[in-house]
Amino acid sequence: MKTLGLILFFSILLASCKKERAAGGCIAQTTSIASVSATDNATIQTLLNNNNLSGKNQVFLYYTSYSAQNQQNQDVLYQSAGSIQVRNGLPIFYGDLYYSFQNGVLEGISGKSYGAVSLDTKPSQTLPVLNQLFITEAVNKQGINASYKDSCYVAQFGYYDLNRTSITDTTTSFVKAWEVHPAHSPFPQCYIRDDNGGTLYFDSGIRLFYNANSRKIN
Repeated sequence: MKTLGLILFFSILLASCKKERAAGGCIAQTTSIASVSATDNATIQTLLNNNNLSGKNQVFLYYTSYSAQNQQNQDVLYQSAGSIQVRNGLPIFYGDLYYSFQNGVLEGISGKSYGAVSLDTKPSQTLPVLNQLFITEAVNKQGINASYKDSCYVAQFGYYDLNRTSITDTTTSFVKAWEVHPAHSPFPQCYIRDDNGGTLYFDSGIRLFYNANSRKIN
């Protein structure tokens, strides 16, 4: 009976998956943002408070610390933390801030600090459409393995600054957007405009490293 029950369970699961794909693809929306542990978050908040900084409208993604000696042979505690900025309850994609501390004293902050975002939080694109837009970009345009057509995906709604990569232009130009990636892997990922379905940015996850030793001089 136990074996029969398992067979029935997987049969129902398979039928449900097939039905979901037929309705527009295997894709689900997430609203969660992975954050550091409660202990690390408390440490970060203490560091910020002691340096008259605010962690408001941020979700901290990582925290690291280690001790080492400086050039004066003094023991120094190095701490760093990184966050993603959140506005109206939505993440700002690539809106990361990075903090570095030495012995509890702020050494620097990197990243673009954003103010309020005037856009609403209502999406226009549907999940089945996002599924097809991802496949079109990843498989048809970027040449990613066609097996991704049969993958399940995760989509997150947020904001995207069209001026995020500009060095000289410090103004912001926000649009509502989606980040879509396979459920089993953070890459490849595609950032899609919510208003017109256009691709904002595609990241295959492939990183090329230059090896100076591999270069031969004749």
